[in-house]
Amino acid sequence: MLARYYPNLQLLLRITARMLRFSHREQRVSNRLMPQEIENAMEVYIRHVQNQHYQQEINRLERKSEVNRSSSLRQLKPYLDERHLLRVGGRLQLSELSYNTKHPILLPRHSILTALILHHEHHEQLHCGPQSLLNAVRRRFWIVGGTSAARKTCRSCVECMRARPTQLHQLMGQIPVDRLAPNPPFSITGIDYAGPVNIINRRTRGATSSKGYIALFVCFCTRAVHLEAVSDLSTSAFIAAFIRFSSRYGLPSRIHSDNATNFRGAARKFRELYRHINETERNDQVTDFFSNKGIEWKFIPARSPHHGGLWEAGVKVAKSFLSKIGGDACFAFEELSTVLAQVSACMNSRPISPLSNDPNDPQPLTPAHFLIGRPLHSVPEINQLERHIGSLSRWEFVQRIAQQFRARWQKEYVLSLQRMAKWQKAAPNISAGDFVLLVDDNEKPKQWPMGRIVGTFPGTDGHVRVVDVKTANGTTRRDVRRLRRIPLDDDEYVPGRNGAEIPRRNLVGGLWCDGI
Repeated sequence: MLARYYPNLQLLLRITARMLRFSHREQRVSNRLMPQEIENAMEVYIRHVQNQHYQQEINRLERKSEVNRSSSLRQLKPYLDERHLLRVGGRLQLSELSYNTKHPILLPRHSILTALILHHEHHEQLHCGPQSLLNAVRRRFWIVGGTSAARKTCRSCVECMRARPTQLHQLMGQIPVDRLAPNPPFSITGIDYAGPVNIINRRTRGATSSKGYIALFVCFCTRAVHLEAVSDLSTSAFIAAFIRFSSRYGLPSRIHSDNATNFRGAARKFRELYRHINETERNDQVTDFFSNKGIEWKFIPARSPHHGGLWEAGVKVAKSFLSKIGGDACFAFEELSTVLAQVSACMNSRPISPLSNDPNDPQPLTPAHFLIGRPLHSVPEINQLERHIGSLSRWEFVQRIAQQFRARWQKEYVLSLQRMAKWQKAAPNISAGDFVLLVDDNEKPKQWPMGRIVGTFPGTDGHVRVVDVKTANGTTRRDVRRLRRIPLDDDEYVPGRNGAEIPRRNLVGGLWCDGI
């Protein structure tokens, strides 16, 4: 408990020295403490800690015996000095070093006094590393297991953490059910933007160029891709692109995207549309049809692109194709639309199942198989559906082909998603009440805002990857990889982990945190 109420070693020693002066009722000419009084206060704590952890060794040394063979101090040849302090005997008695350096005072690793000494020396040495810290402490003290204690001190230093924060991680999550269910193409869609690209208003001399963008729609089930050219990043431009997409492939039941403002605006407009449809008093077939077709729009946490890896990979491939085709060339809007249609055909013709070297095996599955029944760039085949095969009717045969594609999709593609490519080790879950830094790529780590976890969202496997963080500017949702944990004192950290309430004002590494 000393570390909680006296986080400063010098303050602790000065208070103790004045208490000793008062208990001895010494009369001093000056009210200022003398160095020897502070030294006596330090010896009081050292003697108490040594008696608490090394009582058996001290008893044997008092009887002029050696320490037990099983003792952790046996290799250091300990002895008791004239002030009854346990010191290292060692092998440096003939050196020209000072007495304290040749025979440092022994301290255990798991002690509040040891933590205070390491913390004080760490600040005195300008936040040095573990090796330099241990070397500085050993000029007077020898900490048993000091390497791990020095590392712990450096890891728990808030200033060092804010200068070089450690990234949080969690075990790679389970694949969402939206990617494993055999749904029709584009029934569950991911959306992202790519660009900018240069668009010219006409193909004449003196034509001016402007920025254009590419709207990417990717199917969660088949990984089919559709690319649409958009003139700007406004909500109206995206809604126009979405209407063109849904006119070709149908209205999706669920959409996933990041937190871009145009996507937020589009989701709000669609919610208003369906709310208006549901609130109308007309009961004709059109109203009844659309009232049950509300789009469920899901957003990934802010600044967490790995949550949308499916569309981020599509953006990467699309930009690669465009850089090879046109480079920095300027396109008219209809030319860009044509190029994007060709790029979509190439992307939808890529295999999503392993290739076989056996010519008798069927063609590998591609997203285009689920759109038109064959790769978009393959040679047209003879229509075999006009022939009579057994007792199957034409429609039954078409259904049979579609079912074969679905069966191959589950056997070849879904099973290929089993492997964990990264994040293969589970980490302890971050909990409500923990203090963190919010990563901002545009600022230095020392300027990252501080926040406190107020809500967690465990996955189906129980691991927390998304949390709500309360900062001075409000509450925001972040992925744990975009956070950096702030080390807390053990006395304050443990109650928060067990679910007890954390006070509004918390001392975190010497910093008072208000309002978070």
